[in-house]
Amino acid sequence: MFLSLQKIIKHNKFTKMKKFFKLIPALLLIFGLASFSGCGVNPPPCNNCGIDTIPHDTVPNDTVPNDTIFPINIPFIVIGQDVLYGSGTEGFTKQFSVITTQENLNNLKAQLNFVNNLYDFTETDIDFSLYQIIFVIDKVKGNGGWSIDVTDVTENSNNIVVTVSNLKKGNTASVITQPFEVVKIPVSNKQIVFNDLTLSHNENE
Repeated sequence: MFLSLQKIIKHNKFTKMKKFFKLIPALLLIFGLASFSGCGVNPPPCNNCGIDTIPHDTVPNDTVPNDTIFPINIPFIVIGQDVLYGSGTEGFTKQFSVITTQENLNNLKAQLNFVNNLYDFTETDIDFSLYQIIFVIDKVKGNGGWSIDVTDVTENSNNIVVTVSNLKKGNTASVITQPFEVVKIPVSNKQIVFNDLTLSHNENE
C-alpha cells in the first residue's frame, strides 16, 4: 500500500509539472504583449523639448548673435531744396538745425516764404515719432549757382554725424542767393553732430 501511495504522489507531481510546462508559452505571450503595450505610454514632459543643447564650444559662429557694428550709413530723404532771393531779409544766417515738431517745421516754412512765397516741401505732415528733420542753410552768396547739400548721414555708437557740403559751387550769375536744404531722417535719441565741409566753413561769417 505504501508503494501504491508513492506512485500516486509521483504521478500527481508529474501531471502538475506537465501542466506548468504547457502554461509557459502562454505566460511568455502575455508578458510580451504587456511589454509591447507599454511602448505607447506618453513620456514625461521635457523641459528642453525643441531646444538644441549644443555645448558652447561647439556652437557654429554664425549662430551667435553679433552686436551692431558701427558706423552705419543712414538713408535720408530730401523734402525741400532751393535758394532764397531776399538778400538775407528772411532772417537766416548760416545754420544747421534739427527740427523735431510739426510746429517748428511749419514755422520754418513760413520764414522761408517771408519775402517770396515760392517754397514748399514734398512732405508737409511728418510723423515725428518716426522721423526728424535736418535743415541746413548757407550764408548769403553774392552770385548764383550755389547749393548746400546733406551728402552723408552716419550713425556711430554714441552720435549721428551729418555731413554738409556744396555740390554746386556757384557761377557768374549776378544775383544774391542763399541756398538751403531740408531732409528727413529716422528719429533717434543720439546727439546729432554736423560735419561742415562747405566752402564757407573757414570764412568769417
